[in-house]
Amino acid sequence: TGAPAAARVPDRASGRASGPLARTGASLNAGSLALSLLAVGGYLILRRQLQA
Repeated sequence: TGAPAAARVPDRASGRASGPLARTGASLNAGSLALSLLAVGGYLILRRQLQA
């Protein structure tokens, strides 16, 4: 039981190190998704106004 516990410690350490990077990537992903949704929404609104 000592060896698996010792093997888990580096995993936790690397998890802490990659934590902020993972959060940054997730927030960038969410931001780009929001931007694309805004762009599509704006395009649809403009297209609807041009047709009317």
